[in-house]
Amino acid sequence: MIWIILFFIIILVSAVLAFRSMKDYEEFPDSVGLNSLFYIGNPSAFSEGLLDRLHGVFSEKKQFFSLEKLNKGSEAALAIFGPAEMEDLFPELKLVEIEDYLGEAGSELLAVSKAVTVNQSLTWLIDPKSSFKNPEHDLKIEIKENQKLFLQAVCVPEINAKTGFQCTLRLMAVDPNPVDRLGLAKKAAEIFEQSFGLKKLVDSYPEQKKFSSYQQRSLIPKEVSPFQLNTKDLAELFLIS
Repeated sequence: MIWIILFFIIILVSAVLAFRSMKDYEEFPDSVGLNSLFYIGNPSAFSEGLLDRLHGVFSEKKQFFSLEKLNKGSEAALAIFGPAEMEDLFPELKLVEIEDYLGEAGSELLAVSKAVTVNQSLTWLIDPKSSFKNPEHDLKIEIKENQKLFLQAVCVPEINAKTGFQCTLRLMAVDPNPVDRLGLAKKAAEIFEQSFGLKKLVDSYPEQKKFSSYQQRSLIPKEVSPFQLNTKDLAELFLIS
């Protein structure tokens, strides 16, 4: 009898802890329908100080945003997904609204489409148990001209920390050749673990699910786990050298 009582106590405690860990996320409404994707025309203005301002604005609005670093061959760019008024709130970024660079399966067959689809990509989550570390030198991943590598951080300002964000991190490797795509994904996962301490999360999610989660740029309950980065960490992670 005592074992049954202990079992239910453990279940109750686990439920309470899970509720408390998700409480902050529930305070932020799902406002994805009101958001836009912007190209950051002035990436040099993206700094630790600007992230401090983002923290303040999004804490007040009780919203989240997505930062995205887009590498294609030797080129790199930054994008941000958030409310349309960001263009006025952060003029120094020179934001330009753009179409989504991700598309539906089959659109890659259209000559006019440059959108990346699930048939060309491999996507994975960063393990929230990772311990972030600053790289000892500038990180530069050499990829082929027809390859792409995307880094995404869905960021929720921590209410009790002026410079802290709860983050869900994802990486996407893109190559039309499945063998080269797998090689790129493996190389990227190794580099991010060695340089930043960010480990690939081993999961059983189908590739379509992981691609869709990236494309939604939202808070997906089953994929949200406690993982904090401060403004300095995020600035380092999304640096364009």
